[in-house]
Amino acid sequence: MLLCSGCFIYFFTLYSLAAKERYPDVNCKEISNYFGKELDKWERHAFLTYTKNIDLLKAYKPTDFGGTMQCYCDMIRKDNPKDWKKSIKYNKKDV
Repeated sequence: MLLCSGCFIYFFTLYSLAAKERYPDVNCKEISNYFGKELDKWERHAFLTYTKNIDLLKAYKPTDFGGTMQCYCDMIRKDNPKDWKKSIKYNKKDV
């Protein structure tokens, strides 16, 4: 039982550290101030960040999903919590 508990704690510690590395803490207020009212520019930058990181993930290389993309998605979810996915208009062919 003690061994199972130790394995459980170890596994979830590794999982937590990996998520923290992939999605680091960011200062969204600073990023929001940088883009200001240029939401299209912010959305495009967030999409490019996402596609770059997905390509890195597929190549088993380190990724960083924080920053512009994380803050943009947080803003979209806060503005439109039920249908936030519908408000994102880019796909890979748009870039």
